[in-house]
Amino acid sequence: MAQITGVDLLVATSVYLAIHFLLYVLILRRTRLFQREAAIFAYHFVSFAVLVLVLCVLAAILKPSALAAVALHGIYSLSFLELWALADASYSLQILEYIQRHQATGEPVHLSDIAGLQTVGTSKRRLRTASLMRLRLIRRQKDCVEVTSPGGWVAAVVAAVGWAANIQRDG
Repeated sequence: MAQITGVDLLVATSVYLAIHFLLYVLILRRTRLFQREAAIFAYHFVSFAVLVLVLCVLAAILKPSALAAVALHGIYSLSFLELWALADASYSLQILEYIQRHQATGEPVHLSDIAGLQTVGTSKRRLRTASLMRLRLIRRQKDCVEVTSPGGWVAAVVAAVGWAANIQRDG
Protein backbone atom coordinates (compact mmCIF):
# COMPACT_ATOMS: atom_id res chain seq x y z
CA MET A 1 0.00 0.00 0.00
CA ALA A 2 1.36 3.44 -0.95
CA GLN A 3 2.33 5.83 1.81
CA ILE A 4 0.31 9.09 1.95
CA THR A 5 2.60 12.10 2.14
CA GLY A 6 1.88 15.53 3.56
CA VAL A 7 1.93 16.97 0.04
CA ASP A 8 -0.63 14.37 -1.07
CA LEU A 9 -2.86 15.38 1.83
CA LEU A 10 -2.65 19.09 1.01
CA VAL A 11 -3.31 18.46 -2.69
CA ALA A 12 -6.30 16.25 -1.80
CA THR A 13 -7.61 18.94 0.57
CA SER A 14 -7.22 21.60 -2.12
CA VAL A 15 -9.12 19.44 -4.63
CA TYR A 16 -11.83 18.78 -2.01
CA LEU A 17 -12.21 22.52 -1.35
CA ALA A 18 -12.36 23.26 -5.09
CA ILE A 19 -15.15 20.68 -5.48
CA HIS A 20 -16.92 22.12 -2.41
CA PHE A 21 -16.78 25.60 -3.94
CA LEU A 22 -17.84 24.49 -7.44
CA LEU A 23 -20.77 22.51 -6.03
CA TYR A 24 -22.01 25.68 -4.38
CA VAL A 25 -21.37 27.93 -7.39
CA LEU A 26 -22.80 25.62 -10.04
CA ILE A 27 -25.75 24.06 -8.17
CA LEU A 28 -26.46 24.95 -4.56
CA ARG A 29 -26.59 28.73 -4.80
CA ARG A 30 -29.61 28.47 -7.10
CA THR A 31 -31.65 26.60 -4.49
CA ARG A 32 -33.96 28.34 -2.04
CA LEU A 33 -32.28 26.66 0.95
CA PHE A 34 -28.89 28.16 0.12
CA GLN A 35 -30.28 31.69 0.09
CA ARG A 36 -30.18 31.53 3.90
CA GLU A 37 -27.18 32.35 6.05
CA ALA A 38 -27.76 29.35 8.32
CA ALA A 39 -27.60 26.91 5.38
CA ILE A 40 -24.39 28.46 4.08
CA PHE A 41 -22.83 28.25 7.54
CA ALA A 42 -23.97 24.62 7.99
CA TYR A 43 -22.57 23.71 4.56
CA HIS A 44 -19.13 24.96 5.62
CA PHE A 45 -19.34 23.67 9.20
CA VAL A 46 -20.27 20.12 8.14
CA SER A 47 -17.54 20.12 5.51
CA PHE A 48 -15.01 21.28 8.10
CA ALA A 49 -16.18 18.63 10.61
CA VAL A 50 -15.89 15.87 7.98
CA LEU A 51 -12.38 17.00 7.10
CA VAL A 52 -11.35 17.05 10.77
CA LEU A 53 -12.79 13.54 11.32
CA VAL A 54 -10.94 12.17 8.30
CA LEU A 55 -7.74 13.86 9.41
CA CYS A 56 -8.06 12.46 12.94
CA VAL A 57 -7.60 9.02 11.39
CA LEU A 58 -4.55 10.19 9.45
CA ALA A 59 -3.13 12.50 12.13
CA ALA A 60 -1.08 9.78 13.77
CA ILE A 61 1.10 9.81 10.67
CA LEU A 62 0.63 13.32 9.26
CA LYS A 63 0.22 15.73 12.17
CA PRO A 64 1.77 18.87 10.59
CA SER A 65 0.08 18.25 7.24
CA ALA A 66 -3.26 17.54 8.91
CA LEU A 67 -3.01 20.81 10.80
CA ALA A 68 -2.17 22.62 7.56
CA ALA A 69 -5.19 21.01 5.84
CA VAL A 70 -7.50 22.13 8.66
CA ALA A 71 -6.03 25.64 8.48
CA LEU A 72 -6.54 25.68 4.70
CA HIS A 73 -10.21 24.78 5.13
CA GLY A 74 -10.57 27.40 7.85
CA ILE A 75 -9.13 30.13 5.65
CA TYR A 76 -11.35 29.05 2.74
CA SER A 77 -14.55 28.91 4.82
CA LEU A 78 -13.97 32.17 6.68
CA SER A 79 -13.14 33.98 3.43
CA PHE A 80 -16.19 32.51 1.68
CA LEU A 81 -18.56 33.32 4.55
CA GLU A 82 -17.25 36.86 4.89
CA LEU A 83 -17.54 37.58 1.17
CA TRP A 84 -20.99 35.95 1.01
CA ALA A 85 -22.21 38.06 3.93
CA LEU A 86 -20.83 41.24 2.38
CA ALA A 87 -22.43 40.52 -0.98
CA ASP A 88 -25.74 39.42 0.52
CA ALA A 89 -26.16 42.21 3.02
CA SER A 90 -24.54 45.09 1.19
CA TYR A 91 -26.72 48.16 1.22
CA SER A 92 -24.36 49.80 -1.28
CA LEU A 93 -24.73 46.92 -3.73
CA GLN A 94 -28.51 47.18 -3.52
CA ILE A 95 -28.35 50.90 -4.29
CA LEU A 96 -26.09 50.26 -7.29
CA GLU A 97 -28.37 47.48 -8.57
CA TYR A 98 -31.40 49.77 -8.17
CA ILE A 99 -29.73 52.53 -10.18
CA GLN A 100 -28.53 50.07 -12.82
CA ARG A 101 -32.05 48.59 -13.28
CA HIS A 102 -33.52 52.06 -13.77
CA GLN A 103 -30.78 53.18 -16.14
CA ALA A 104 -31.31 50.05 -18.24
CA THR A 105 -34.90 51.16 -18.85
CA GLY A 106 -33.80 54.72 -19.57
CA GLU A 107 -35.49 56.12 -16.46
CA PRO A 108 -33.65 58.86 -14.61
CA VAL A 109 -32.84 58.10 -10.99
CA HIS A 110 -33.33 60.94 -8.54
CA LEU A 111 -31.68 61.21 -5.13
CA SER A 112 -35.12 61.02 -3.53
CA ASP A 113 -35.56 57.56 -5.16
CA ILE A 114 -32.41 56.29 -3.49
CA ALA A 115 -33.43 57.77 -0.13
CA GLY A 116 -36.47 55.48 -0.31
CA LEU A 117 -34.12 52.50 -0.09
CA GLN A 118 -33.55 53.17 3.61
CA THR A 119 -36.21 50.53 4.28
CA VAL A 120 -33.58 47.99 3.20
CA GLY A 121 -31.49 48.87 6.23
CA THR A 122 -34.53 48.69 8.52
CA SER A 123 -35.48 45.30 7.11
CA LYS A 124 -31.97 43.92 7.53
CA ARG A 125 -31.81 45.19 11.12
CA ARG A 126 -35.16 43.49 11.88
CA LEU A 127 -33.96 40.20 10.37
CA ARG A 128 -30.68 40.34 12.30
CA THR A 129 -32.55 40.98 15.58
CA ALA A 130 -34.88 38.03 14.88
CA SER A 131 -31.85 35.84 14.17
CA LEU A 132 -30.17 36.85 17.45
CA MET A 133 -33.39 36.03 19.30
CA ARG A 134 -33.70 32.66 17.56
CA LEU A 135 -30.12 31.86 18.58
CA ARG A 136 -31.04 32.94 22.14
CA LEU A 137 -28.27 35.55 22.23
CA ILE A 138 -30.80 38.28 23.07
CA ARG A 139 -34.33 38.20 24.50
CA ARG A 140 -37.26 40.56 24.57
CA GLN A 141 -38.14 42.12 27.93
CA LYS A 142 -41.32 44.20 27.67
CA ASP A 143 -40.50 46.88 25.06
CA CYS A 144 -36.74 46.30 25.25
CA VAL A 145 -34.20 43.63 24.42
CA GLU A 146 -31.40 42.37 26.62
CA VAL A 147 -28.35 40.20 26.14
CA THR A 148 -28.65 36.64 27.45
CA SER A 149 -25.82 34.84 29.23
CA PRO A 150 -24.69 33.05 26.01
CA GLY A 151 -25.03 36.37 24.17
CA GLY A 152 -22.71 37.95 26.73
CA TRP A 153 -20.10 35.26 26.08
CA VAL A 154 -20.37 35.74 22.32
CA ALA A 155 -20.08 39.51 22.74
CA ALA A 156 -17.00 39.05 24.94
CA VAL A 157 -15.33 36.80 22.36
CA VAL A 158 -16.13 39.22 19.52
CA ALA A 159 -14.83 42.13 21.63
CA ALA A 160 -11.61 40.19 22.36
CA VAL A 161 -11.11 39.54 18.64
CA GLY A 162 -11.78 43.22 17.94
CA TRP A 163 -9.29 44.23 20.63
CA ALA A 164 -6.64 41.83 19.25
CA ALA A 165 -7.21 43.18 15.72
CA ASN A 166 -7.09 46.77 17.05
CA ILE A 167 -10.55 47.55 15.67
CA GLN A 168 -11.72 50.88 17.02
CA ARG A 169 -15.33 52.01 16.93
CA ASP A 170 -16.63 55.54 16.96
CA GLY A 171 -19.24 56.37 19.60
